[in-house]
Amino acid sequence: MKPSLVLFLLLLTTMGPIESPRSAWGENGVLERMEDEIASIVGKARPLVVSIRADHPEPGRSGRWQRNVGSGVVLDSEGHILTAESVIRGAERIEVVAISGKKYPAEPVGFDPESGLAVIRVKEPAFSASPFGDSDRVQIGRWTLVVGNSMGVVSASAFGLITGFREGGRWIQINTRIYPGNGGAPLFDSKGRLIGIVIGELSPHRSDPSRPGVPSATLAIPINEARRVARHLIADGEITYGWLGVTAGPVNTSTEKPQIMVWQVARHSPAHKAGIRRGDLILTYKGHPIKSVWELAHRVRTTSVGQVVNIGLRRADRRVSMPVRIEKKPPSRRVR
Repeated sequence: MKPSLVLFLLLLTTMGPIESPRSAWGENGVLERMEDEIASIVGKARPLVVSIRADHPEPGRSGRWQRNVGSGVVLDSEGHILTAESVIRGAERIEVVAISGKKYPAEPVGFDPESGLAVIRVKEPAFSASPFGDSDRVQIGRWTLVVGNSMGVVSASAFGLITGFREGGRWIQINTRIYPGNGGAPLFDSKGRLIGIVIGELSPHRSDPSRPGVPSATLAIPINEARRVARHLIADGEITYGWLGVTAGPVNTSTEKPQIMVWQVARHSPAHKAGIRRGDLILTYKGHPIKSVWELAHRVRTTSVGQVVNIGLRRADRRVSMPVRIEKKPPSRRVR
């Protein structure tokens, strides 16, 4: 069954009883009103989305260029555009194409491989800023709209559902299929508010040979985190992440609730300097209870470099509090 038909049928079931075929299919019927609502959301979202063309020289082939194509969304009236870092990586020429077809030269502002986001700026800003939603309040089962450069079609639209959250909310998972050119595409909610930026897909199904190459889900960075990254990129051209220097994981304890145990402490790391040891249980971070590895990683990552935080531990049969000065995360570090 086609996704669009599934959408209509599912929405139809939530609209209450249908008195007659005419009320559903006739003038001002349920489906017509629903179509009008969808068209309104799409109409408001499409002008906020741009296509991005990023060119870089082909290695060893003088005068020849390779092109990456992706999507972006307007952040503000100053011409800043948020996109995926993979779209503009290594580019020497960047061009933005509006829904009208007009082309604008753009320049890189900053990029962040850690989050997979980048910000570029149009030299002659002529766009309106996107309305922002609150990604901390999005819920599983809510409808979403992805608008991007799909197979060469600027501002192509696709509806889907939020199906989950991954890594403690670091990613929004949706069931919308994305195509080449959708990298950096915005994710809107049912009211046309920006709630995420599409970054990529999960790995294809390996257990089902009848579905080769079919992704299991699409991932988007929540807009609250994306805006935080963008603010740093616009202000400084880069973003720094906090680093504790431990590898940790959940363990079962007598409390019947999984707790987070330190498995490894990197030498000369903040944790090592503070005296955190292998086998310690991490209970709190800056006074906040730590319930998962992903929560710990998020809190460490978003802590300002140089800030001293108190980490509550259980060591053997006693609780201890360790003051730790968070440092800048070194390149290619997997430990938190």
